[in-house]
Amino acid sequence: MALAAQSDLSPALCRRVSHDSGCGRHKQILGATTVGSIAARVFHEGAEGRIAAVFKQSFYVDHAGSWICVVRPGFGNGPINVVLEGSAGLAWPRDIKLGNSVRLDNTGLRIGDRFRVSIESARRWRPPPVPQSRPASRSQGLAALAAAVRGRIPRQGLGVFLTSLQPTDKAPIEVIKAAPSVRALCGWLSSSPSSAFACPAPSTLLGLGPGLTPSGDDFLGGALIALFRIGREDLAHRLYRQIQPDLAQRTGPVSRAFIAAAACGEGLESLHAALDAVLMGESESMGQKLAGIDRIGHCSGWDALAGAVTVLRCTPGFESEPQAALG
Repeated sequence: MALAAQSDLSPALCRRVSHDSGCGRHKQILGATTVGSIAARVFHEGAEGRIAAVFKQSFYVDHAGSWICVVRPGFGNGPINVVLEGSAGLAWPRDIKLGNSVRLDNTGLRIGDRFRVSIESARRWRPPPVPQSRPASRSQGLAALAAAVRGRIPRQGLGVFLTSLQPTDKAPIEVIKAAPSVRALCGWLSSSPSSAFACPAPSTLLGLGPGLTPSGDDFLGGALIALFRIGREDLAHRLYRQIQPDLAQRTGPVSRAFIAAAACGEGLESLHAALDAVLMGESESMGQKLAGIDRIGHCSGWDALAGAVTVLRCTPGFESEPQAALG
């Protein structure tokens, strides 16, 4: 991606711009509105990281294997996200370039001598408290979701599992490859409420599909988050222990960061909103919640929602109790 000159960064995105007479350049300080709970821990650890990926709407910083994602306004909150103030459609300044060093501390991050993101006024973001839900509400929510997804599921990815565990022969290749593992996961959830035995081969989903967060990884992440939302942390921990040994070999570092967050019950805000709408049987808002799912990557939101819904359909009946927000 071609990076724009620093003059392309509008003052609307800058909290403060100060002139450095020694080099004739401006220093830019961007403010953050929210910082995810996992990102906040990375800032607290301090030291140095590096820019590991740059996209139009975000850039990633790797800090000794821990990750933060700096995102434009409108992209949404998440456990590793730092959401900036200001306009959503501006080019990144030239300091934000792959491989550049990033200095981190409790006040924010610095890239070079001229670019800074301040988190001093940012609000800490965590997933909302688990909603009080009953089986009847979940059934109503699943029915509303099934109606709302008609004609909306992307052809690519694993979103087809929102409607069926038996894809046709004409389904995308990643769906055909994933189907045996998805059915095995569903069987495990249906028959092991006490988590007495291991889920069969969940690691075969890891790395399945293209991109920084492959579809199989997103599916597993959604499943882990849903298990937390229905009060089955025991199964979530057991599932994560099954896939953890294969993470380094089967998928990339950004995806590993999101899966690790999911193993703590944390995902992107839009996924939590859609999942909780299903749990509460909120039929009227389902379309709006799916619009948020559409905005998560190319098809990552749909893949994660498919994993979450698989858990809701296949786990024996439950009645969740309100809990404190996960952090």
